[in-house]
Amino acid sequence: WCGVRASRAMCVSGKGIERFNVLIEHGTYHQVGIATRRWNLHHSHHSRHHDQYAFLYSHTHGWNRHRGAGRPAFTPRTSTWWRGTWDRHNKGRWLKVSVNCAARTFTVRTERQFLGKMRYPRSWKKVYAAAAGQSNDHRYRLYDLGKVKRIGKARWVRKPGGTSIVSGGKVWRQNNRCHWCGVRANRPMCRNGRGIEKFTVKIERGTHHQVGIARRGWNLHHSHHSRHHDQYAFLYSHNHGWNRHRGAARPIRTWGGGNWDRLHKGRYLKVTVNCAARTFTVRTERQFLGKMRYPRGWTTIYAAAAGQSKDHQYRLIDQGRFKSKKARWVSKAHHTRITNGGKRWHQNNRCHWCGVRASRPMCRSGRGIEKFTVKIVRGTYHQVGIATKRWNLHHTHHSRHHDQYAFLYSHTHGWNRVRGAARPAFTPRTSTWWSGTWDRHNKGRYLKVTINCAARTFTVRTERQFLGKMRYPRSWKTVYAAAAGQSKDHIYDIIDTGRPWKKPVAKWARIPGGTIVQAGGKVWN
Repeated sequence: WCGVRASRAMCVSGKGIERFNVLIEHGTYHQVGIATRRWNLHHSHHSRHHDQYAFLYSHTHGWNRHRGAGRPAFTPRTSTWWRGTWDRHNKGRWLKVSVNCAARTFTVRTERQFLGKMRYPRSWKKVYAAAAGQSNDHRYRLYDLGKVKRIGKARWVRKPGGTSIVSGGKVWRQNNRCHWCGVRANRPMCRNGRGIEKFTVKIERGTHHQVGIARRGWNLHHSHHSRHHDQYAFLYSHNHGWNRHRGAARPIRTWGGGNWDRLHKGRYLKVTVNCAARTFTVRTERQFLGKMRYPRGWTTIYAAAAGQSKDHQYRLIDQGRFKSKKARWVSKAHHTRITNGGKRWHQNNRCHWCGVRASRPMCRSGRGIEKFTVKIVRGTYHQVGIATKRWNLHHTHHSRHHDQYAFLYSHTHGWNRVRGAARPAFTPRTSTWWSGTWDRHNKGRYLKVTINCAARTFTVRTERQFLGKMRYPRSWKTVYAAAAGQSKDHIYDIIDTGRPWKKPVAKWARIPGGTIVQAGGKVWN
């Protein structure tokens, strides 16, 4: 029941989002969260309001015990938080913590799943990253991602008569004045038809929700239709809401059964708009909800929300525009083609076990996080990952240490075969990686790859689920995005999201007697 605290003060202004990761290199029963400067680093087994630490604990029902001053932000359930425990590496190795300074909350998730969201005392101003353990066998590595800058400045601006906009344009109140009416923001999105736009709508109150986008000409009323000429495109919260009361939107992929009325699936509706593809995705802090397509004739659009019931209060949080990096497919197997300005590779039925490599060098400094996405336009048996510049683009059916590519393969048990120099980062199981295959579009269309340059690992997930985490040789320095296929029918698009996170700045600073800090302050043992 002792722990460690980081050096960098967070939430000094009381606003913004702060993020850090804790890598569990070793240990059994974990605690992770935040602490004040006054924490004495010991006795972390309490759950008292005056404790100077706020943790989430890894053992059974760890949201309600050994958590210090932390309290669950909403009612925990094993179906939405976690079932069993996340001791050792049961739910993952990476503890990703996001602190909302204004709301006085912190959220913990792993590379595999959401764990929980805790509230800490409103009297706390400056806080620090912290971790501890019931067992005395821990080794934690700290990755400080710094403060997330909110670059968007949108406000709610157009509203129906009788409703009100308050808090400087951030909050819309329906005021029990109208059914099937809504609100539109002021910031135009997707004006050039490219890029990614993001915003979040917080449900502060309300029953039957609608969220999505609208055109400037929307009249803010009559949002119960589902017609091609409607000037709004929504996802609706009640049963089968992807197919009704959605305006001009059409479903691409949806969440399944049930509903997300009130706060059933979460409070924060996180919307991501892909301007080029004319799609928007909605998820909450707990789960994916749906992905919808809007008309190709729409260019400039705006964040929008509405409600069937007339009891809503929505808060707008605008994250702004995210520009893609400039990577292109550049090196290709013989007789295959690269088109669309370097963004699309065609296998052209010319070769089995061959692939393509991107232009942008990654991990040159050996530090940081790099991200890219490969969209499967067409193809059967996939391989995705990274490669060195020396890869010859052919013969990807091997699994040898000296291969110059490192892949995850889509067919049965693809973590253990035709993967080049890659090795699983932890023991794969069909319950935590994937069951069956992710051939064709079985598990999704978008392969999202995250590279940890320092740890020499890459993680692959789709828009639907986690697939796997692989380790590549420590001798590799500069690497490149790469993809290949067993079958010769592939078309891959590359979407390069670049290096999103800051270099670590915080270090473990205060430690109990007898414990040690190593690796320049990054590892506590």
